[in-house]
Amino acid sequence: MFADYKPAGWSPEVSASGTEVVEKNVPLNAVMKTPQFWLLSTTFAGMATGGMGLFAVAKPMMGEVFSEALPGTCSAVSPTPIRDINSL
Repeated sequence: MFADYKPAGWSPEVSASGTEVVEKNVPLNAVMKTPQFWLLSTTFAGMATGGMGLFAVAKPMMGEVFSEALPGTCSAVSPTPIRDINSL
């Protein structure tokens, strides 16, 4: 949507080959030396670790939080009575 937006009177610098010139480029061997790389990497690692920790406690947490509401919700939605799975 906004990819083609250009302010009035602005034109990008064009090289001899006809492509836009990109001056702010970080060489691949210098990326790990930038603080932005380490901040993004740390954020990603923290979020991934938190997500894995949430999966580990999701079932017990759901049981504790919704223990009173779940039986009524399940029986109200179910068209047939809920039976013990072992009796089938």
